[in-house]
Amino acid sequence: MTGGRKVLLAPRLQAIADLVPAGESLCDVGCDHAHIPLYLLKEGRIRRALAMDVIPGPLQKAADNLALFATEEEREHITLRLSDGLDAYAPGEAQILVIAGMGGWLMRRILLREPLKTGSFSSLVLQPQSDPEQVRDALRMLSFVIEDERIVVQDGKFYQALRAVPAAACPEAAGPAWPAGVQEELARECEDRFGPVLLRRRDPILHAWLTRCRRTSDRILASLRERGRDEASREKYQQMTGERERIEAALSLF
Repeated sequence: MTGGRKVLLAPRLQAIADLVPAGESLCDVGCDHAHIPLYLLKEGRIRRALAMDVIPGPLQKAADNLALFATEEEREHITLRLSDGLDAYAPGEAQILVIAGMGGWLMRRILLREPLKTGSFSSLVLQPQSDPEQVRDALRMLSFVIEDERIVVQDGKFYQALRAVPAAACPEAAGPAWPAGVQEELARECEDRFGPVLLRRRDPILHAWLTRCRRTSDRILASLRERGRDEASREKYQQMTGERERIEAALSLF
């Protein structure tokens, strides 16, 4: 399908679109302006899409974008629906699930709340804005494995995106080969935090992010040492010490 105005994606959204496999249909949860379904439909990567959001405002913005960017024929292939997560979704309506623009804890809740619905998709394309380890842990609980990942920088902020598939569809999925000194638990924590595929590829943007994370953690640890040893400071210090250990372990792969 062609026609209408061209949809241009910012780097964060382009990373998501690049991970979406060609398929019949897509469900975008938290669709906001519906840029991704519009872009993929115009590119011929999908034939139809379901764009859902929990708030009426974003759905109205999506409707406005459909009127602005889509041809009449294209508008017939995108359905807008008010939904809290996957509540208004019926298994089988789409092959590909996209969730982006929200924190990792909320994304985890959506994925785990209705596991039969989540498990009905052949591909999950996810971009948590924070706490990516919560999403990767949820995928493991759902017997999904990470097939591909991207990391991009937009306006000075780093964004991770991933594509996961049922474990049976990707039996060879694996993380990096860790040095002998990195224990199994620490390796798993690093892969959940920073991404097994990104680590395996020694992604240069990931390296830049890890380097920034190390500087940030060093500043926080120095500040906590100066502040004293009250209970809140001790707890925060322990958390940041663990984060510093994960960063160093990840950087040891580069």
